[in-house]
Amino acid sequence: MDNDPRDLVDGIIGNDEQDSEFLQDFLVETKEHLSSIEVAALEMESDGKMEIVHDIFRSFHTIKGLAGFVNQPLVQKIAHRTETVLDGCRKGAVPLGTAVVDAILASSDLISRICSNLSLLRDQAFLDQTEGHLRYLETRDWTEPEKAKEPISGKIGEILVTQGKMAPEKVDDLLRTQKEQHPDLKFGQVAVKEGAIAASEVVQSLRSQEVVPAEKASAEKTPPPQQHQGGDHVRIPTFKLDNLVNMLGELLITQSQVEQEAVSRFGANDSLVSHLLRMSRITKEIQNTSMSLSMISLKTTLQKIQRIARDTVQELGKSVDFRVSGEETEIDRGVAERILDPLVHLVKNAISHGIELPDEREAKGKPRTGVVSVDAYSKRGSVYIEISDDGKGLDPEVILQKAFEKKLADQSRNYSEDEILSFIFLPGFSTLQTANNISGRGVGMDVVRTEISKTGGKVEIRNNLGHGCSFILKIPINMAVLNGTVLDILGEHYIIPTLNVKQILKPEEQQWIAVGGREIMLKVRDSVIPVVPIASIFDKEDQFDRDIDGGLMVLVELEHQVKALPVRSVIGRQEIVVKPLGKEFGSLEFVSGASILGDGKVSLILDVEALFRDGGEGTWSSSAANI
Repeated sequence: MDNDPRDLVDGIIGNDEQDSEFLQDFLVETKEHLSSIEVAALEMESDGKMEIVHDIFRSFHTIKGLAGFVNQPLVQKIAHRTETVLDGCRKGAVPLGTAVVDAILASSDLISRICSNLSLLRDQAFLDQTEGHLRYLETRDWTEPEKAKEPISGKIGEILVTQGKMAPEKVDDLLRTQKEQHPDLKFGQVAVKEGAIAASEVVQSLRSQEVVPAEKASAEKTPPPQQHQGGDHVRIPTFKLDNLVNMLGELLITQSQVEQEAVSRFGANDSLVSHLLRMSRITKEIQNTSMSLSMISLKTTLQKIQRIARDTVQELGKSVDFRVSGEETEIDRGVAERILDPLVHLVKNAISHGIELPDEREAKGKPRTGVVSVDAYSKRGSVYIEISDDGKGLDPEVILQKAFEKKLADQSRNYSEDEILSFIFLPGFSTLQTANNISGRGVGMDVVRTEISKTGGKVEIRNNLGHGCSFILKIPINMAVLNGTVLDILGEHYIIPTLNVKQILKPEEQQWIAVGGREIMLKVRDSVIPVVPIASIFDKEDQFDRDIDGGLMVLVELEHQVKALPVRSVIGRQEIVVKPLGKEFGSLEFVSGASILGDGKVSLILDVEALFRDGGEGTWSSSAANI
């Protein structure tokens, strides 16, 4: 048994203004996580899916991290002990059962009481209770069989009334609330969410409830609860802002179509067309203003990261120069909330895994003080956040051996370095032998990939073994309007940003340059331009044939580099609403989003930067390697 909770309460409340601001943010965010934990625990009580266990585990892991940088060690300790039990569930060592749910709810209750009343941290009776709970989590035999109780027939609301836990009138009110506001949640979840009863009381009643027949259970089954989005600081619900931006974007598209129709019918000089153009400019201004309402700077987020970095460095006893730039970079409020956890994990990993101890760095000829930097900037409609260090980098051989040990990799297959590095994003993957308060359970990188993919973003690794590593988060704006050029590529419509289109031409015979029997280069004036291997990228069996497909080329430009994109035809240019792709499409490397065109069809937006970064060699399929 390590430190007594009584020893963890000195200096817990900051006195300066910044500490108070961080503490307030911690209290708000932790309460939101606790609300999600309790609702998920109720779901786990009746449906022990491992996915729910992962969700609760991540929430406690996040609470632990948040508690660490606002100097709340008791909360950190409760979360860490509970996380250890849940980690046993994930590994199959601890069976899912009522004891685990009880432990989750007890931990949630203790943390919730601390967040509601910080003075409890100096209350001896409360500290004794907490100490008992921590000892229970550490010493209990979780494999011990649990005793079954006599079931009571009836619905959960009726049972709560019978047991004297809730008045009939309150049950009726909650049933109306469930029907009108929370049709996707069960009654017990709604009761807890509305604060009508403690989660532990509902769990006890659920355990006494008679098992529902299979056909009825199937009819009553509801999807898992959705995590609450937004926070108490948002005066206008986020979904309303999103809806406003969405409607204005659709209005711009419709207006563009009307303008084109008016020009074709009446001519560009008609007064009706002039009025439509003026209306379009006004609508765009309104749309830009509405988008700015949900944008905030990264200053607060990066300040929190600085605090975490400082505490991590002190705990590990390393010498690190932590640098931050781009605090003025603006990002959508909802995205800013989502990226905090990934940034926390990446910064902790850079300091704990990446940066060597001073003596080790000196022996390698490096400065004793390592450098970890977080740089944020906007470029071409996306926000980039780079987390870099000058440490030892990622060792592909160590990662691959660990993947073999965990049976995550096939020993008969040869993996590229990028494929090996991608193993670190798998759940439970870690090269550390023991877990601690900093890292080691493998949850960190899993959280990074999961949370960034929810924003429609991507994570790129740039590794230099022995010299450092960088993680680049590319986060697109969730909803925006851009001018796009619609192209027919191999019979399908795709979109590229018009600002990347340099020229459209149909090359003459003498302009083609063949290598190995394939026409993969194009000579335009005095420049030799590579042709994008479009058939392999889109996993098509038939190669691009300029006789069949028309031989039309769109010269695409990015940062003074040019590539030739083969297309069948150019459909036209128009204002489009950019929609982010879900996590199911996160593996589509060359796609940055999607849009609904005027004909009602969905078209993918090509990521021009990905085409240039991979030099036309990276693709959606392994067949690209043969190009």
